[in-house]
Amino acid sequence: MLLSKDYFCIEDDVIRLDVNNNLIFFKHLKTDIQLSTLQCRFLFYLKNGVTRKNDLIEKIWVDKHRYINDNNYHQLIHQCRKLMAHNNIPPDIIRTVHRHGIILDLSVLSREATGQTLRSALLPGAPDSQEKRSKEEAMKIYSYFLDYILSLQK
Repeated sequence: MLLSKDYFCIEDDVIRLDVNNNLIFFKHLKTDIQLSTLQCRFLFYLKNGVTRKNDLIEKIWVDKHRYINDNNYHQLIHQCRKLMAHNNIPPDIIRTVHRHGIILDLSVLSREATGQTLRSALLPGAPDSQEKRSKEEAMKIYSYFLDYILSLQK
């Protein structure tokens, strides 16, 4: 969404990506993350559907794309995932799709939130020692539920 000549921001129900200030805001988590210019470009193009490696390299490293190798590309992906994890955002929102490229999978955030809600509903007051196992159980139930709903739509 173009707000003015001098300010560019992409926004949906999940995130707001402020390109001018290199910030991404995760709305449901109320988390702001400062990005480098390359990280911001990377997320911008992923959000806009550019998913193939060569296309991303050409767009992110505009003037230098001929000199950029796979290592630069993979390092950028690694840095973004590490930054997300450091800020308690699931790093698998940046997902590699075999023989295709990479995508920004924001549905991970809603699955994560739903898993927490299911865990709380299914196991209220669960002791801390069972927290990890309980979350995994809740996620399995959610996964079965989602598969069932999808099978009904076919």
